[in-house]
Amino acid sequence: MMSLVTRLEDLVDSGRCLIFASGGLDSTYGMKWAAEHGVDLVALHVDVGGDSGAAVAAAADCVGIELRRVDARDRFARDFVAPAIRAGGLYQGVFPISASLSRPLMAQVAVDVARQIGAQTIIHTAEPHQNSFNRFNVSIALLGPELRIASPFLDSRLDRQAKRAALEQQGLRLAEPVHSVDTNLWCRVIENGSLDDSTSRVPESVFTWSRMTEPGTEQTVRLRFSQGVPVSLDARPLPLSHLVHELNGLAGAHGIGRFDGFEGTPWTAKNREVREAPAAAVILAAFRRLCQVTLTDDELELLDMCAARWIRAAVAGHWFTTVMQTLGGAVERLTRAVTGDVTVVLRSGGAFVSAVHPTHSLALDHYPLDLAAPLSYHRLLMAQVGADLLRNSH
Repeated sequence: MMSLVTRLEDLVDSGRCLIFASGGLDSTYGMKWAAEHGVDLVALHVDVGGDSGAAVAAAADCVGIELRRVDARDRFARDFVAPAIRAGGLYQGVFPISASLSRPLMAQVAVDVARQIGAQTIIHTAEPHQNSFNRFNVSIALLGPELRIASPFLDSRLDRQAKRAALEQQGLRLAEPVHSVDTNLWCRVIENGSLDDSTSRVPESVFTWSRMTEPGTEQTVRLRFSQGVPVSLDARPLPLSHLVHELNGLAGAHGIGRFDGFEGTPWTAKNREVREAPAAAVILAAFRRLCQVTLTDDELELLDMCAARWIRAAVAGHWFTTVMQTLGGAVERLTRAVTGDVTVVLRSGGAFVSAVHPTHSLALDHYPLDLAAPLSYHRLLMAQVGADLLRNSH
């Protein structure tokens, strides 16, 4: 049965605690408060390809608590990004899902570390209005039902100015961010600040992975997919985490991968989010084209149905539920035949799929049946199973 701690004061009686350390204001203040009040505390930083490691280390050192760092970049790519690619990973068809993938992994790591160090409570500092609040709580409750979950800012309400002032008194001066940014190797999510005005133009200053180039500048890349997941870039086999990192640089240099949209919240109101994901933009476009020439229309329709429901469950934080795992199995099964090479031209602001070379193609020039012959019931029936005949012939 899930036990939830909702006040800072209740942490004092929570035994040994493990706190997510992001390097941001809320988690740093939580670390400081707990350390000052004698809480037996260990900080955890799960590296999923973000850029806050140095800030986390400085904060833990300043407040004098142990820091555990887990490099989960390869695990993140293999176990969370890869399934999202197979599902076409766009929230409502607008932007790549991001924290929906990293939060369950962070919870998974935290439960493992908590058991290793004998912690009874896992602390996260997500606010109730943030979708990460439920993503952490649901994942931890399913994976570690014996553990208490602490969301101390649910009832302990302190404004950001008060938290910042308290940290500065201890010599911790955090930079005042213009926007709130959450980064992993797959995507940068930028929100708040000037973006709280839902009608405002996105300033160029929010982007760091991409830059606009002069029209006419082009570069060609070739991706190899195996069972729905990219496995090589320009004929070089690469682990997915390395491939994404390298493609972020190549596509970002052409201004590719900028998204602007609105994510729903449990309170119906929608939060504006700008996302920057150059590699994701290229990979998802290439994957979709490869699916289109590899899968039948019935298979594509079923894939779209399962994938949409999978993405919805991921966004809700239901990663470790039976429903989510069942949908993931269906998506994986439907994309096993999605193998082949895709050539993509990177141009200023966009990626154009210029050629597809699937292992199993349903294109007319590769189809095993003589479609020029007069149609009959028998030939129509054979056409319906042509895709499977082609796949089984290899």
